[in-house]
Amino acid sequence: MGIKDMARLQELKQRRDVAGLLATLEDEERSGTERRFAAAALGDLQARRAVAPLVAVLDDPDLWQHAMQALVKIGDPVAAAPLVELMYTTTDRFTRKKVRKALKQLHDKDPDEVRAVLDAYEEARERREARRESRRRRR
Repeated sequence: MGIKDMARLQELKQRRDVAGLLATLEDEERSGTERRFAAAALGDLQARRAVAPLVAVLDDPDLWQHAMQALVKIGDPVAAAPLVELMYTTTDRFTRKKVRKALKQLHDKDPDEVRAVLDAYEEARERREARRESRRRRR
């Protein structure tokens, strides 16, 4: 990423151009640095409409930490469920530790809403497990 690219991204952030930052985040042809900057800027701007695109890049090893921190800054409790999913599916202890910290930060911002999202996630997870177990027993 060159100086011009960085200046362009900084300008998008200063103008609060969420659409431009989202386009950068979602453009897989962009460098990881540009996409990480876009994720961080969206968090700094607390752009609620960026929640779904940020959740979508949580599985990208180059972007997940920046996306997760942006989600925490935005503070939308909806982000709790995908973060819990990441915590349950990762085998990396570093990732799990970072996700736990992010979940705590989200919880601190809105404990009731985050608890409701996590409870709903757990119920859905338990139902999926019960269906899997039922199918396994029938075989």
